[in-house]
Amino acid sequence: MPELLVRLLLGLLFVALRAQFYPLLKLMGYRRFEPQQGSVLVACCTNGLGHLHQMERVLAVLEEAGVDFPVIALAKEKKVPSYKLVALKHRFPHARFVDLDFEVDYDNGKSFKNSAIVWNAAKTACTRSVQLSRKVAALFKQYRPAYCLSFWEPAVASIINVMNAPTRLIAVASQGQIYRDSSGDERGLLMRGLHQLCVGPRGTLVPLSVLPMEGAIPQIVSLPPAAPLLLDDGGFYVAYTTVPQVLSPLKSKLAGRRVLLFVKEKRLAYYTAKYKRYPHVTVQPASPRFAHYLARSRGLIATPSRGVVTQALAVGKPVYLFCPRGHLEQEYNLRFYLKHFAAVTSPRTRRYRRLLRVGRAGTLPSGYAPPPLLLPPPRCCRRRRRLKSARR
Repeated sequence: MPELLVRLLLGLLFVALRAQFYPLLKLMGYRRFEPQQGSVLVACCTNGLGHLHQMERVLAVLEEAGVDFPVIALAKEKKVPSYKLVALKHRFPHARFVDLDFEVDYDNGKSFKNSAIVWNAAKTACTRSVQLSRKVAALFKQYRPAYCLSFWEPAVASIINVMNAPTRLIAVASQGQIYRDSSGDERGLLMRGLHQLCVGPRGTLVPLSVLPMEGAIPQIVSLPPAAPLLLDDGGFYVAYTTVPQVLSPLKSKLAGRRVLLFVKEKRLAYYTAKYKRYPHVTVQPASPRFAHYLARSRGLIATPSRGVVTQALAVGKPVYLFCPRGHLEQEYNLRFYLKHFAAVTSPRTRRYRRLLRVGRAGTLPSGYAPPPLLLPPPRCCRRRRRLKSARR
């Protein structure tokens, strides 16, 4: 897409945000304020658990350093598993938790489509902007934050930029590695649009990075205690993703291999019924026990989410990745993990070969780490090999 057109679309996005939120915030009582020195407003995305885990670790370090954060705003509290919400409130008892109830759902638990995401974004903006403006105006009036520490939460960040608020915005996210890595993914319209929403021209983006980067925070994961493999009946694999429909090959490709599939609490009944006909797959709700099973498993099957994949690699487990079609962040993560870690592999179908820019043989480009032998190639690949050997 031409650079001039990209800039025009980004400019129109900012104009649309200002036209929508500026009058609403003024109507809800927002006025220019003098920031209270040292007051920090924390905002966190709740699409997946990765942002919540990193928020907890970063806030724990800031708390030890004497930083005060009186309010933690969650994008949509009902998406947070009950065990995690209780743990956060216990860990930070002096903070007030606020449910913004404003977030674009990129995953409804059944499908992943960019068109559905755009529709959900438009519907959310039209139906929930008034209550969001009321809540944010009240927070600014009561706490007068000098800083907003955002974990990839776009609503509060956009309001700070649109209203030209005196609050200094600092965004902390693993997506920051994409913008610093100069891989080319950061130049696309979607990634630049996300940067404008979550960081904007007045914000500072601090990457959570697996790579050594100046000014970045290392990607931190919690490790389970060392434990022997459970090899009864051949052992088992663990599977986890925020978009479980992407792991549908578990039904047929892994027949005869035990799999523990972890899903969100609210989708447990749906996926339990969906996999009822496949006895080798056991569906469980996401919980702290995931790390316990990961340590005793033969490997991880997942989408390229930064937290869970880094956790598996840290305990020395091979990883098999399925990538949602059109998910630019996870497409970058897939290429990143395949390039830098020998314990990671993925399917060899045409879509993945195009995504990784490899030939029909599926050989990765020079500089990529060699893939492990975790799962057999898809049946279509085995069928082609048999046909080729028969022709010879």
